[in-house]
Amino acid sequence: KDFIVQTFSNKFYKEFNLNPTSMKNQNIQSIFNMDFSKLILKESGANIKIGKNEYHFEYKYLSSNSEDGYYFSFNKIYEKNTNSGSSEKAFDMVMYTSPDPMFIYGIDNLRFLKVNEAALSFYGYREDEFLAMDLTDLYAPEDIQTLVESSSRNTMERGYTGPWRQKKKDGSTIEVEISKSGVEYNNSRAHLNIVRDISQNSDSDKIADQFNLIFENTSDIVLLTDADGFIKEANKSAYEKLGFENKFLIERSFLSLVTDEYRAKVNTSIMHSARPQKVNFNCELKNSEGNSIKAEIVATPIFGANKEVTSFSIMAKMEKEIVRVVEKEYVDVAPAVKQQGGLDTEFLGHFFHELLTPVNVIIGFSQELAENADDSDEEAKEAADIIKQNQRVLSQLMDNAVQYTELEQNKVEFNPTNVHFVELIDQIEADIKKVSSNLGKEFSYGKISSSLVFETDEGKLQTLTTLLVEFAMRATKREKIFLSAYQSDAGHCVVSVKDDRNAISKELVKDLNEIFTGDENVIRHKYGISRFMLRFALKLSNLLAESSGTINKYGGPFEFGFTFPIRFDEKKANRILNNAIPLVSKTAVEKSQNEYETEKIVAEVQPQPSDVKEEKREPISVHQNVNNQSNARQNIQQTPNVAEVVPENVIVEKEEVAVAEEIASGADEVRFEDLSCLYVEDQIDSQILFKVQMKQLKSIEFANSFEKAIPLLKANKYDFIIMDINLQGEYYGLDALRAIQKMPEYIDVPIVAVTAYVLPGDRERFITAGFNEFISKPILCDKLETVLNNIF
Repeated sequence: KDFIVQTFSNKFYKEFNLNPTSMKNQNIQSIFNMDFSKLILKESGANIKIGKNEYHFEYKYLSSNSEDGYYFSFNKIYEKNTNSGSSEKAFDMVMYTSPDPMFIYGIDNLRFLKVNEAALSFYGYREDEFLAMDLTDLYAPEDIQTLVESSSRNTMERGYTGPWRQKKKDGSTIEVEISKSGVEYNNSRAHLNIVRDISQNSDSDKIADQFNLIFENTSDIVLLTDADGFIKEANKSAYEKLGFENKFLIERSFLSLVTDEYRAKVNTSIMHSARPQKVNFNCELKNSEGNSIKAEIVATPIFGANKEVTSFSIMAKMEKEIVRVVEKEYVDVAPAVKQQGGLDTEFLGHFFHELLTPVNVIIGFSQELAENADDSDEEAKEAADIIKQNQRVLSQLMDNAVQYTELEQNKVEFNPTNVHFVELIDQIEADIKKVSSNLGKEFSYGKISSSLVFETDEGKLQTLTTLLVEFAMRATKREKIFLSAYQSDAGHCVVSVKDDRNAISKELVKDLNEIFTGDENVIRHKYGISRFMLRFALKLSNLLAESSGTINKYGGPFEFGFTFPIRFDEKKANRILNNAIPLVSKTAVEKSQNEYETEKIVAEVQPQPSDVKEEKREPISVHQNVNNQSNARQNIQQTPNVAEVVPENVIVEKEEVAVAEEIASGADEVRFEDLSCLYVEDQIDSQILFKVQMKQLKSIEFANSFEKAIPLLKANKYDFIIMDINLQGEYYGLDALRAIQKMPEYIDVPIVAVTAYVLPGDRERFITAGFNEFISKPILCDKLETVLNNIF
């Protein structure tokens, strides 16, 4: 469009005696010293003089995906025979602008008369080579006779004929379809051929036929689902192995075939994975009689043109019966029994899951009773405070217990991702608050790098860091524990603790080394650290950290902590976990030597609230006690007033910043008495607790399964829905979410996920799956109030 030459024919530069190597990207107006902008304002067909010759100039406006421009045609005018070359001109523009391979050949001798650039590229010839051949040079010998017979007729064929086998310059054979038209070219009978390559389609058809044969004849279960996990196709083996009648599986959720224990893993690893990719793991499926069958699952996402997942291919190989020969008789091998004194992690895992629901109900009703106690009763108020203090400790203890048993059984998903450490510190401080209060220790910050980002599992890093701080508090004789996190070299970073601003005490070094290497019975009695919490910390440190222990600086012990690789070591983790836990790796951290050497660390900075820059912070509800909220991250931002490198002994201090007035000026709070709610929950006790806690709602209705919720959803319109993840019936909570979101009247209705068992990162996974928010059980009034204020 700017008259810069992009491409040209051989005849063009030969006619005007131009250098082809220097022509491209030159302005055609400067080549001919002509103003083409005036020519294109007129109708196409002007006569222009270039040198001693006159040319008929034509142009055509072109538009492509990449850029708009023009096609220019120069046709020499001869005095004696003005028709010479006119037939060539008639096809020149059509062939040049066509993306399809095209050529013209004479009917009498089958010799090629004209060819476009697309055909030259397709067949692999130069223009002079192609025009020196005839039509038979393109075809396989067995097709030439049929070709000659059809080519002798000056006719126009409707559509494409074929398939025809043709040869490229490199000798490879291709299949094509041909559209043929009879034309007059340079006063001779000729055929214009348009070529369409169907080799790829043919190969695809063959591959599809092969896959169909495998699909129907393999002994493995093969299922094809849509992007939400609803089955669209199932092979014969699926019906035979699972015992269902024909077509029973179509339009059912794949999760309905998975046992409850594995539903969460299947859902987060396949249908709602943060990074969809092929996964392989063991799980259990349910047959038509409800019995569980062990199977190895291989699930592969299928992507559409927009690079979004459109479907999944799921293969399940059933575990073969294990038999052994005893005196020539076949007997079933009994399941392996744990040795006496061993840790039956599978039993403990189920046990902890069973404990969670009654524990949550007890916590919820205890808080309800305490909050409604007479204000004048000092003992009741003291009891309420104790309940609140122990509520978080008990919930965290149960969650850690479940995580530990999952780790031991190699069942928990592992998600390495880029972690910005400063985004964890508020949660770490909240987690350690109860221990800090009970032990009379103060939690503070040492050297914290505001730009520290490294690849690891965020939830497990947060848990490990909290455990390190707790262990240090239990061991030290001093008043404070300082947490530090910074990059130590190009490939590593450190998360550590010390009990003095300048360096760790010798006593704490000795005690922490004993905790991480000593006898667990001694440690339990001496420091009050439970056996399973210690094992959990050791397991996490082995998985995440490259090394642990004392870190020496300035000729002596400086701090105690963990050294993590900047890029997560998946091989090591897989080796420890025996390849049983899927590692869903996201974008790895890239950081140069210069970046970590010049990273800015903020030290002893006390910014005003108006200067605070917060990133990815959750909205703060007006009902929170903001004066007690930690604003530590506000003091670890980068600022131009701080030197690029701060000495090792400089400490980042924590500052409390009151922002109550600023928050109070925000949005109006939600009026519960105006809202109606549907709670899909299969535990009666949890339903009763919810009704007690949320008695101010306009209306509450319950359903213990999605099947029973369907008529309620059709008969009423609720303002919000609470959805338990583990439900009775065939539908899982995430299945129910997808189905509700397809109901037109519920497109904009908030749906909040709840579950008793919470893993780090669950909130993000549930929101990614489509929920508006996530709450861990027990559902207490203040929790839901905060969530609804944020949503509405």
